[in-house]
Amino acid sequence: MAKSGKKQDKTDNQKEIKEKYMELQLINQQMEEFQKQIKTISEQIEEIRKIKEALYEFRNFEAGSKMLAPISSGIFVKAKVENTNELLVNVGGNTIVAKSVDATKALLERQLTEIRNVYEELEKNQALMHAKAQKLGTELQKMIG
Repeated sequence: MAKSGKKQDKTDNQKEIKEKYMELQLINQQMEEFQKQIKTISEQIEEIRKIKEALYEFRNFEAGSKMLAPISSGIFVKAKVENTNELLVNVGGNTIVAKSVDATKALLERQLTEIRNVYEELEKNQALMHAKAQKLGTELQKMIG
């Protein structure tokens, strides 16, 4: 009878090890996904920073100034600035509206704030997942021996 109990304990232990290992694998996958999202958001933050820098430089333009205007990634056309007080801004859904430079800067600041909030939330969740993974790893080490 005692042998049967030990065998059951060993089977239960192996089952628990397998479950914890699977949970650890799932957490690692979630952490990888968080890392991808954090990278994407970091790129978006950098893009907004570059746009803000371009707007800062745009204030030095005068009507009639010549510039290179992008028509696609890495493809430009020579253009002449007609109005330095108004920008055409894609506000989503392929809708373009005229906005002042200051209104455009304010829009970018709001977007930046929202993106940074998401970034911070992702980092917080990733830290929680990391702590959970460490705890599970420690438990597994103890169970394995």
